[in-house]
Amino acid sequence: MRDRLLAPSAAVKTGSGVLAAQLSKLPAYVFESGKFTLGQRAGAGLYKGTLFGACGFVGSVGGTSLAYGIFMARQAALGEQGTKVSSHGKFL
Repeated sequence: MRDRLLAPSAAVKTGSGVLAAQLSKLPAYVFESGKFTLGQRAGAGLYKGTLFGACGFVGSVGGTSLAYGIFMARQAALGEQGTKVSSHGKFL
């Protein structure tokens, strides 16, 4: 689903309300051909930038959590012989 949100493709915007109405007027991506105003292109860039940022944030939190979990499992398996981690996640 993430690739469909970020890729320049035909936008499928459903729903009702003010936000849905405004999003339906935006181009699918900033450089889409057509008669769009500068404000609409800026809005499309902001919208896609927000989507990229949200996907990057969720991916980095997930990856960091997975790596930290693997490290803690390894530390638990090795007992006190493993490398200790402070509460801030930095290696001591």
